[in-house]
Amino acid sequence: MKRLAPLALLAGCTSITGTQPDANPPGCLAPTVYDPAIATEQHAEAADGFVNLLGALSPFEVFSLELYGDDLTTGAHAVGDQYATCEVCVLVYAGFDDGAIGATYLATSGNVTINSLAPRLSGAVSDLTLVHVDLQVDLDDQLRSSPSMDGCVTAVTSLIFDAEVAR
Repeated sequence: MKRLAPLALLAGCTSITGTQPDANPPGCLAPTVYDPAIATEQHAEAADGFVNLLGALSPFEVFSLELYGDDLTTGAHAVGDQYATCEVCVLVYAGFDDGAIGATYLATSGNVTINSLAPRLSGAVSDLTLVHVDLQVDLDDQLRSSPSMDGCVTAVTSLIFDAEVAR
């Protein structure tokens, strides 16, 4: 079963990056676009068949790249648009406050390029469109995503990641 990223790693994030004014419907917790997107305080962890990279977009927004499977390779990858089945999942957690998540945004389109998997996870994401989703455990004990009804979306035009992988 997929798990939510270990957000406790970023509890002390204090970096603020440039974001565009929000043109989403009222109540959306993420800006319309991150341009440029800069993830500070990046951390990566690995376990059997799972690698997760987290980085702070702001004190209240966290970028997460989750890679699933034992056959992960370098190169270009398309993002998965269903959390339960994606092998390359990109998320933005918005409204992050002391470990609580206000909203989860899942990339439904875009690209991930992985340059290195170990000892550092490095690469870039580009042209991401992320949709506000609700995550719920289904009857098969899988964490599934479904689009939220609020119409909130965000985009990441590009972001470079590079972090030592802790095992």
